[in-house]
Amino acid sequence: MQPRKMFLGVLVLAMGVLTSAPASAIVITSFGPFGEAGSSLGRDLSIGSGGDVFELDSFISFGGLGLRLSTDPLPAGLDFVFGYGLSDGDTDLTLAYTFTNNTGGILDDVRFISYLDAEIDEPFNTFFNEYGEAVGFPGAGPGDADADSWEIDEPGFSPVPGDIYDHAFDGELDGSAVLPGGGLDDVAMGLGFFLGPIDPGGSVSIRVLLSEDLDRMGSLALLHKDADSTDQVITMSGRVAATAVPEPGTLGLLGLAAALLVAGRKRLRAS
Repeated sequence: MQPRKMFLGVLVLAMGVLTSAPASAIVITSFGPFGEAGSSLGRDLSIGSGGDVFELDSFISFGGLGLRLSTDPLPAGLDFVFGYGLSDGDTDLTLAYTFTNNTGGILDDVRFISYLDAEIDEPFNTFFNEYGEAVGFPGAGPGDADADSWEIDEPGFSPVPGDIYDHAFDGELDGSAVLPGGGLDDVAMGLGFFLGPIDPGGSVSIRVLLSEDLDRMGSLALLHKDADSTDQVITMSGRVAATAVPEPGTLGLLGLAAALLVAGRKRLRAS
């Protein structure tokens, strides 16, 4: 297998590592080169006073091929840039994923999915007393900047596992928030964007917003809640944001702030 190709490397929009922050802030240690984070990947990320991320990852599919960005090599010529930014007060985290098609051919039926598996107050009231809901409405697909698909499900660990992880690989989220058994459980959320074809030389950029104070972008948002910690909510939303690869430094925190105004059981997963 060829090593994954990086075009401009990691574009870091917020400089430095947070060493201390208010209890209600988002705190990160580092991201992987494709925006992956979470305790399962050795890159701690907390959201609010009680939210800890087990896995933050993303998937891209096209032409019948499904890839997990943190583990699967991108085809030669499909170039990628990742960046992130924190809002004032560190209550909102914007993730930026940009793809450029230098493969020499059209990429058909391109779909991007952001995947988040987090826990709320797990040390105090476990991880399987949680649930999620979708608010707003999805976009219409290609040409619409808003996320057009979503799913909230058990991430695939319990005796009756959910299927969100498989759906993310396939690029086909099912638009439901039904956990196994219809009750409380471990929760993972997926937010999808149908990007359509990307012509040779074309680019597309997706922004995903994670918030601990209910901020959102776009017409659709997913909310992760805990039945016993009712003051804690993790909000996930996003939009297709641009059609050109950003140069380093051109999408700074002012641009991110404007975007924001639009609006851990864990066992290792079996291979």
